[in-house]
Amino acid sequence: MVTIPEGGVIVALALADSTSIGTLVIPVWLMIGSRAVPRRIALYLVVLAGFYWGAGLILLVSVNQVVPFVAQMSAGRAWGWSQLVIGAVVVALGVMVDRRSSSSARPSPRLQRWRSRALRPVEARGVIAFALAAGVLELAGMLPFFVAIGMLARSGLAPMHASAVLAIYVVIMMLPAVVLLTIRTFAGGRVSPLFELLERWLERHADVVIGTVLMAVGGLLAADAAIRLDLLPQ
Repeated sequence: MVTIPEGGVIVALALADSTSIGTLVIPVWLMIGSRAVPRRIALYLVVLAGFYWGAGLILLVSVNQVVPFVAQMSAGRAWGWSQLVIGAVVVALGVMVDRRSSSSARPSPRLQRWRSRALRPVEARGVIAFALAAGVLELAGMLPFFVAIGMLARSGLAPMHASAVLAIYVVIMMLPAVVLLTIRTFAGGRVSPLFELLERWLERHADVVIGTVLMAVGGLLAADAAIRLDLLPQ
């Protein structure tokens, strides 16, 4: 079962994933000015949520197949040292991303490409394709998502309960964008200046969030390994 502390960690991981380009930055772009079409944005979020839930289920089933083997391997000190090194590397990557984004005054070319695609007028089929593309391209870099899948696999929950927890995780991922969409829908053009300010802030700081998440996940991996290796007091 998932304990209360583990549940808190899973919620925190979902909130970290809620600040990614696909789950927050792109929806904000879709809400700017006269381009905001609530049904289009809602469709994007539903498709993206469905993609992450489906991908999470596939990963969960795959991880459950190898959990006994991983548990046997993780009992040795070699595994602990490997995890410690991996955690340190992830922290270093986070620091590099954070420094690079802090030294740049302009949005990265990657963000500019995503923005140009988000602002193209498309029909429902195009929105679905765009949401799926965003999910596929971002999935590999969503470390909090993978950590949460690992926690669910180790929890011993029944498949139905694990899939329900995963669904809640995905809903939390989409929650900030849903709140913003609700505000944008009911307040209309009165909040357009605020959304434009939010857009500019997210474009400048999107990579900072990614760097912070990398450092946090790497730190957790390294700390867990250090405790199991008796390098830190438990």
